[in-house]
Amino acid sequence: MDRFSDRADVDAAAVLTRIGEVSPYFRLEIDEGSAPLAEFYADDDAIRSAVRRVGLAMDTEEFRTAASTFHIGVVARLWSITLGAMVLTGTRVVLDPARIFYSPTSTGITLATEQPQVLALDPQARAADGTISETAATDAAHALDGGHLGALAAGLGRAGSIAHPMLRGNTVATVFGAGRMIDRHLGRPTPPEFTGPGLPAPVLSAALGPGWRSALITAASAPLAGAAEFDAAGGYRRRSCCLYYRVPGGGLCGDCVLDTVPGD
Repeated sequence: MDRFSDRADVDAAAVLTRIGEVSPYFRLEIDEGSAPLAEFYADDDAIRSAVRRVGLAMDTEEFRTAASTFHIGVVARLWSITLGAMVLTGTRVVLDPARIFYSPTSTGITLATEQPQVLALDPQARAADGTISETAATDAAHALDGGHLGALAAGLGRAGSIAHPMLRGNTVATVFGAGRMIDRHLGRPTPPEFTGPGLPAPVLSAALGPGWRSALITAASAPLAGAAEFDAAGGYRRRSCCLYYRVPGGGLCGDCVLDTVPGD
């Protein structure tokens, strides 16, 4: 069950403006896009077209590589808006796929809504520094998984060959990407890089910013558990590869499970 208060005084436009200051990935415009995300997820032709557009921009014709990058772009926006609102404003933006519109771009999509819905978190769901609780993180992860990520993964699977463990790795990477950007926006120290060895659960440090701490908590939630490993300093490494190394001029990402570029 979602843990929200019954407050009705949330200024949705102000929340979107506040989180939109972090980066373009945190922006949900108050406008109308080309179609609701719910329709996009069910439209195989639209998904193929979107992936093809990204592939052209990346100079790759391999579906799974372009699809992975496209997936990261969509999920990064969904998680950035969600985590940004929770950490920075103590609210959660309701991302109803029937009411969130998308517009295609050469690198993915942008998101908009005509009537933003923002709910206040229960005071117990967020610490004084902005770090969210395990319950709030789990509620948000389940909401995105059930409303967006499952449908997007299914659509990509119908459109072409795709590895679902890779998509889970992409998702956890976007959570940490959002956490990193939040802390950078707040002027907090740079989050730690993964050094190992792995631990069964993340260890939180007071030196970490609220964005990264919230990402660690979110990554341990049921929808994402097992997609990454952590070290004692609060660094993480995903357990799958996003295939960026297959893009001309690409290489391994800093959180990649691989140590060297595979030979094909």
